[in-house]
Amino acid sequence: MSIDQKLEEFKEIRGGEIHGKIYNTVSVTQKGIEHIKEAPARVEAAKQLFRDMNAKVEEFYALMGRYDTVFIAEAPDDETIIKAVAALCSSGNVKAETLRAFTEEEFRNLVEALP
Repeated sequence: MSIDQKLEEFKEIRGGEIHGKIYNTVSVTQKGIEHIKEAPARVEAAKQLFRDMNAKVEEFYALMGRYDTVFIAEAPDDETIIKAVAALCSSGNVKAETLRAFTEEEFRNLVEALP
């Protein structure tokens, strides 16, 4: 069975699209730092932005280290996430790196489908 066939089979089992967790690591820009007291309101605005774009922010964490925050989100497809993150960054207050996370089951299915 090819990897494409295995992925299609997996999609059927999952009831349609494969959509997993998306981790958006976020760094605050100089503009965002200059208005840091507005950050909590911007987090709420970001959650609403994702909802408006048919995505969902499941969790938010402030971080210590290389990144300032992380949003853990879900969306029906990669295109939705890319649009939501681009809209989020368009304010100039933050820049983001998006990481797609695969569940253990998704990972196992991907590896099993390897030739």
